[in-house]
Amino acid sequence: MADCEQLAGELKVLEELLKQTSTEHKRREIIKRIDQIKAEQQKHGCLETANSP
Repeated sequence: MADCEQLAGELKVLEELLKQTSTEHKRREIIKRIDQIKAEQQKHGCLETANSP
């Protein structure tokens, strides 16, 4: 199980990869994984502290 810091790191890498990827199939795979990570972050409560003003 990944912790919040690991998830945030993977998310950052995937977002950079998404910017550099032009093939639609690969983009869909990356977006799917980004969505999975965001769901996992929410499940672990990672986003609650990160989004506080």
